[in-house]
Amino acid sequence: MSRMGGATSKQAIDAKATAETKARYDRVAPFYDLMEAVMEWFAFRRWRELVWQAVGSQPQKILEVGVGTGKNFPYYPKSTQITAIDISDRMLTRA
Repeated sequence: MSRMGGATSKQAIDAKATAETKARYDRVAPFYDLMEAVMEWFAFRRWRELVWQAVGSQPQKILEVGVGTGKNFPYYPKSTQITAIDISDRMLTRA
């Protein structure tokens, strides 16, 4: 058995925990960006800039898992092809 993030490859998905997580993010989606605004301004914004400067400006194909409200989108190089998924339909709609 391989271990990844504390889970073994033979463990089943916990449907109840998954549903609770989805419901939690669906519930906060309308004001998620506001909740994160201070951290975004003082930490994440600069971090995102640095990450994408390191990647470069060439067009990319990107799969973003857990896209949330799409806060990375403005930092992607122009002409980037983005495929984005999230557990929360409401978060994905905001992205």
